[in-house]
Amino acid sequence: MEEQQEPSFEQLLNESQANEVKYVQPGQKLTGTVVMVSKGVAYVDIGMRTEAQLTIDEEDERSSALQEGAQVEVFVVKNKQPIILSLDPVMGFGDTSKIAAAYEKGQPVEGKVQAAIKGGFEINVDGVRCFCPISQLGFRNEEDRAAALGQTFPFKVIEFEAAGDNVVLSRRALLEEERQKKMAATREKLQPGAVLSGKVRDIQSFGAFVDLGGLTGLVHISQLAHHNVQRVEDVLSVGEEVEVKLLETKIDKNGKERISLSIKALLPDPWDELPFEMGQTVTGTVVRKTNFGVFFNLVPAVDGLLPMRFMKKAGKNIDIDSFQDGDQVELELVEINLHDRKIALALPGWNEEIRSSLKPGDELKAEVIKVIPAGVLVQCLEDPARGLIPKRTMKQGAMKNILEAFAPGSQHLVVLEEIDDRGRYTFVLKGDSTSVDDGTLGQFLGQEESLNNNPFATYFSDRN
Repeated sequence: MEEQQEPSFEQLLNESQANEVKYVQPGQKLTGTVVMVSKGVAYVDIGMRTEAQLTIDEEDERSSALQEGAQVEVFVVKNKQPIILSLDPVMGFGDTSKIAAAYEKGQPVEGKVQAAIKGGFEINVDGVRCFCPISQLGFRNEEDRAAALGQTFPFKVIEFEAAGDNVVLSRRALLEEERQKKMAATREKLQPGAVLSGKVRDIQSFGAFVDLGGLTGLVHISQLAHHNVQRVEDVLSVGEEVEVKLLETKIDKNGKERISLSIKALLPDPWDELPFEMGQTVTGTVVRKTNFGVFFNLVPAVDGLLPMRFMKKAGKNIDIDSFQDGDQVELELVEINLHDRKIALALPGWNEEIRSSLKPGDELKAEVIKVIPAGVLVQCLEDPARGLIPKRTMKQGAMKNILEAFAPGSQHLVVLEEIDDRGRYTFVLKGDSTSVDDGTLGQFLGQEESLNNNPFATYFSDRN
């Protein structure tokens, strides 16, 4: 058999030169192979004697594919050594036929925001230089518009000349079309009581605006939760996905549509499952004070009132100023009204009987309550007992003199003279009478303790 001859070096060289790309043109689209990546530059074999260079943009997600051996589609930016490539079509060398077809059919085109220029932005659409006015880019603030540079978006062709020299695009027009479609779809769902999904768009002191999909509704601060919300930011944040219930839609006096929403309506009502029963002792937190009592928070979203009439212990009134916001206080539930959503509270021991430990002959200070025809009514300062200093025991004599000497609130030293069989206390001013006789002492020292339990109720009712 005839031996097969291997090709000579000269033949291989000639074949290689025959396959070489001799020339490339700016804007030309090529397929190349990455042969090396170094210092932010990918070197790409496009069939010429030397590799072309492609600068790597780390913010471009396509750059992650520029690895050694990877096949890549590129466009020629500069055709002189070194040849410079781009992953994007080179503006000024594009075909306008695709844009013309999109304009006639009303279809969008993909374009990359290339640069900011006077009055708007330069958009690269497959190598065709287009213009988007600043108002048509669809971003409200300068920061967002700056961030759009280098990004690719769909655009609507709103102006096109046959020569392709003047192509005007609008992203805003597409956004508005999309919004109108969403509005129509959302409006079909706007039935009172409907449960809708939305995203928190804005937060104000009075509530949160929620985007329902083309339409925006308001969740008033009172509709955020069953408990009292002080700051909307404590419950919601901008961008948060929420479920809301539609309360109502109406047109205001300015002709604008108002959509009222509620988050609270979708939350369990704590009053439906109160963990309390009458007479139970609970711990409450002071939340606010009023001129008629103190409100305590018992569980989230449930408050109770401690009224002034129950603000006492062991028969002694408790000053409302002794309660401070945030104080933890032990309380007794004395009334639960589910219909009106009211809970009445009391201090433990509020209904204990007033008990006195006095016995005839005891000396102590008393405060004048008021003067009556029969004498002076007094309240002991160190004992719950109240009683009468009879006029007959007083040296002042005339009522005018008694009124001057015993102003309400004035304090005097007194001696308990007797306790009658109805539990009424009689006092005398110290020094205004002789010491209590043994007969009187003997009469009361042997009495049962019950005489000390009701020192004033019947007595006052008989003499006022």
